[in-house]
Amino acid sequence: MRTCRKFKHFDPLTGEVPYWPFPELSSVVWRARRILSGRSSDQIHDLANHIHDLIAEYFAQARQTEMCRLAAAGLEEFLEVGAFGGILGINLDRIDELDFPKPENTSELDALEAAIGGWPQVFGEGAAAPDLCECLATLALCQVGDAVHRLHYQYDFQTLEYVRRRPKTLQPYDFILAGQAALSAIEAVGRAERLLEVRHLQALFEGRLKSVKTQTSTEVPIAQDPPRATRRADEARQRTEHARHMAARSLRRRNASREAVLAEWDRDRVLQQLSHAKAGLRLSQWLARQDLEFFEPRTVAAWIAAHEKSLEQSR
Repeated sequence: MRTCRKFKHFDPLTGEVPYWPFPELSSVVWRARRILSGRSSDQIHDLANHIHDLIAEYFAQARQTEMCRLAAAGLEEFLEVGAFGGILGINLDRIDELDFPKPENTSELDALEAAIGGWPQVFGEGAAAPDLCECLATLALCQVGDAVHRLHYQYDFQTLEYVRRRPKTLQPYDFILAGQAALSAIEAVGRAERLLEVRHLQALFEGRLKSVKTQTSTEVPIAQDPPRATRRADEARQRTEHARHMAARSLRRRNASREAVLAEWDRDRVLQQLSHAKAGLRLSQWLARQDLEFFEPRTVAAWIAAHEKSLEQSR
């Protein structure tokens, strides 16, 4: 059994959640544990690892599908092509222009719901997909673990491990990232509870419908539900439309943040003298103070590297 890194500083069954600064997390943990009642800590760790592997595979497959589409359409300007004409991958300088599911525009919740049906294909035909409600509850606990990690632990470069934070060392971007994790946890456990409620209502009405059919067997037959395949197709179309809508909205926010960061980097010659990592850290902190979507230092550093490469090629 692999230990899930999300639970390094927070046990999914017994870990306590600090009240400050997000008191709602205690309720999230209690609700998620209620859905996972009967599961051991080891089982939750194992389920969490499988969920994150499934989500990673979903994004990898989406990227591969998009790369094949671009190649078939002859859009080589969006591709990295090797010296001998082989396709190496998608051009990272233009990936933001493409509309396909990726971590920057699709939440883990949406990715999990879209990919859960492919569980046997990823983990083997003998591996039955777990209950989606339990997966969502586990993902909620993972997000709580992320929030606890961000708020109460920091990396010590002397010991090369994470240690408890000293009081009053939190930066604005720590609150932002922890808040994002808290919101994702609330959404995940809420989806799980709504799904359980829908199942309960379905079972209730199916029982009543069966009773009515028995009592009125001599009357006009009641129309049957649409075939399961039709329902699944409708649900898949709805998920696809939702993912496209979220992707477009997220892409606009991301582009706005990226343009603002690069404009600040172009303006400030001091930043241009720093390494990409240091400049990314400073500009990520600067971005946290703007009325824009926040991105982590490594993402900002990647933007700067791509921008600088583009400038050099244009000279």
